[in-house]
Amino acid sequence: MIYLGQQLRYFDYICETDCWKIRYPEKVNIFDDKFSNGKTVSGLEVGTLPLYTKEDMVVEVQQFSLTPAAYQYYKVLKDIVDNASGFNAPPPAALIGNLYNVNDPDEFVLGRFTAAASSTINVFVERRFIDGAPTETRQPPNINTEPTIGSPFPPPPTQLAPCEESRYRTSIEPMGWQ
Repeated sequence: MIYLGQQLRYFDYICETDCWKIRYPEKVNIFDDKFSNGKTVSGLEVGTLPLYTKEDMVVEVQQFSLTPAAYQYYKVLKDIVDNASGFNAPPPAALIGNLYNVNDPDEFVLGRFTAAASSTINVFVERRFIDGAPTETRQPPNINTEPTIGSPFPPPPTQLAPCEESRYRTSIEPMGWQ
């Protein structure tokens, strides 16, 4: 992003290296296994994959085993966030976790510390042959270089940009990529 006077100008570049976009789920699924009695559960939805683009992707699915108290806390939190408590539900109140101020036990602290066993699996999803229109259009990269004649920025012109590591982008190939 380059500021020139009052005008804001954008330049799109091709990344110097492979770069992967990271998306996080818009919802979390919580399942109580008290009625499955330790048996295998199949056919349970673990997430949705909106068709943002037709690019292949790797989906990382994580399963956490929680204590009953931790499950109850996160279930109430999810119901509050999803507004799924029903018509006769009381208004949301402070959700008391297991954190507290050691210097003032009467001070309210929001949050919960939880340790849980987890399982993770990565699944490669080939999407290029899926019917339907993607929700995002991908603009072709601007192959033109930055202007250098009369530009306040010195040459050489830029055609490539680094893949900057962040919460939403990485140059590290995801496990399970094919």
